[in-house]
Amino acid sequence: MRVTMMAILIVLAPSLSGGYASAADGREIYDSYCALCHNKGMLDAPRFGEKKDWKKRLPKGDEELTSNAINGLNNMPPKGGYKRVLGNDDVAAATQYLLQSVH
Repeated sequence: MRVTMMAILIVLAPSLSGGYASAADGREIYDSYCALCHNKGMLDAPRFGEKKDWKKRLPKGDEELTSNAINGLNNMPPKGGYKRVLGNDDVAAATQYLLQSVH
């Protein structure tokens, strides 16, 4: 019984502590929450895969761009307006997925 409980806690620990998002989750999160604006460039959002949209942003570096996505900047609200749904790790994973399309 003790071994079974320990195994369950080890498996569930990431989700109980707020979890973490994997690279695969980044795509799913992007598709569910970010694509609406970033696929079409709504409100001047830099588009997925469009290097020219990212030309002035990329020199800031991934860390600052991720921070901007989490905290909001210009027309983008914090966490894309989903701050009650998405954690920082979720936004970071989606941001990395988006940035991989232009690196």
